[in-house]
Amino acid sequence: MKTLTGKPIVRVYLTHLHPDHIYASAAFDPALVAATPALTAALAVEGKSFTEGMYRLLGDWVRRTEFRMPGKVINTPSEDFGGRVLTLIPMSGHSSTDLAVYDAKTGLLITGDLVFHNRAPSTPHADIPKWRASLDRLKALDHKAVVPGHGPFNTTPATAIDQTRDWIDRAEAAITRAVLTGIDPAETGEMPIPARFISMKAARYEFQRTVTHLYPELEARLLPRVDQAI
Repeated sequence: MKTLTGKPIVRVYLTHLHPDHIYASAAFDPALVAATPALTAALAVEGKSFTEGMYRLLGDWVRRTEFRMPGKVINTPSEDFGGRVLTLIPMSGHSSTDLAVYDAKTGLLITGDLVFHNRAPSTPHADIPKWRASLDRLKALDHKAVVPGHGPFNTTPATAIDQTRDWIDRAEAAITRAVLTGIDPAETGEMPIPARFISMKAARYEFQRTVTHLYPELEARLLPRVDQAI
């Protein structure tokens, strides 16, 4: 960034708690790194376990990439950097503590993992109804381009947002049908991927992961145990 702009980095925002979106912050002075109060509280609880999990998976490959807590808690609706005002929008859905950042001057919208583009969304902590509501709020903003959490920069305002909404809607509907018709989770994970999603990166992998995330809750809600049914 310094090479591209000739200017120092003055703020790093953490958009949510997942390791692929927090670990790089260790490269910066903690005073520059900001998170919402809810995310700060979540990281205080989860940060150490994420580090331990990364070591279990990758061993010494993660040496010197220890997670560090952000040094600034976001307690204002915006920040002004020399006349460049960034609006900070706490949300939820992909996780319980998502953050979007909107630059009205350029129309740029940074969404974290609330939006994926040409890459299948991941759902380990997803609340689908809240995610839909957040996508509706993002789409309503007067933005010109989107920086998604994963996938290429999107210069057509609604495309990536609509694609993400389409995927989570379809995934939830497909898994719901599977539960109601007696298709087990393993079979559900092998259901056909609609043609419009075939070219998305990690489509099969993320759909199978989503089955493991959503199937148990849907099964418990839609098919209560006979000894607990009213």
